[in-house]
Amino acid sequence: MKWDQISRNWERMKVLAQERWAKLGDRDLELIDGDRQELILMLAERYKWPRQRAELEVQDWQGSGVRPPSFNPPQSLRKAG
Repeated sequence: MKWDQISRNWERMKVLAQERWAKLGDRDLELIDGDRQELILMLAERYKWPRQRAELEVQDWQGSGVRPPSFNPPQSLRKAG
């Protein structure tokens, strides 16, 4: 997946990011706001990794076929069919 797709869908993608990197808190994910470099820096900080390791982690995640979770609205918001 291209990073611009991840960035545009960050509100949904951050759930997947937090599943992969549990040390990223909600505030971290808000600060990252879809910025690839910010994610790399935050991973390096939280996991005490060298920057290159964090870059490889993000590259692997991005290339793993990760897709934003589909939006499944609550029943109350669905149209009656």
